[in-house]
Amino acid sequence: PAGSTATGFSIKIMTAENLRRQLYDSFKNRAMIYHAIFDELREECGEERAEEVLGRAIYRRGADKGRENFSRFAPNDLEGLLAAFLSGIPDDGRMFQPEVLKSDPAGVDIKFHACPLRDAWREAGLDGQFGDAQRGERRLLGGLHDDGVPAGQRGAPLPRQHEQGEVPGDDLADHAHGL
Repeated sequence: PAGSTATGFSIKIMTAENLRRQLYDSFKNRAMIYHAIFDELREECGEERAEEVLGRAIYRRGADKGRENFSRFAPNDLEGLLAAFLSGIPDDGRMFQPEVLKSDPAGVDIKFHACPLRDAWREAGLDGQFGDAQRGERRLLGGLHDDGVPAGQRGAPLPRQHEQGEVPGDDLADHAHGL
């Protein structure tokens, strides 16, 4: 039969929908890993310290990704940075559904209407634990340093401020668009 091999293993045809489902499932898995790490840190050192440590780690990874992916735009090409940032959002932007509210020489305001990490926490009944995590709007890309990392940004503790849209600290460092 179609999709079978001589060894009896089935070969799954990878459709765009299958890939999309796997992409979203991997983000849900990441959300649950973050939550487990946060829980362990919270048990070891308290909630405030857990947020601080995880926030710093997320920020550091985001800053590294920002240098790797966006330093060529620093310090004067905010439009190029915005275009590169938006074009790298998974699933042609559908995963986070960004809306550019404002773009001027001082920075860019982006509202994210979706987040697979937040959705996974909600599915698991964890959304009440994350404070402001549903806000999803923040001043982004507010000026560039010569190293390509947005100026004036602070790492977001996870999970409480995850969805505030901070760049680079919004934990999306492994997303194609994470700074």
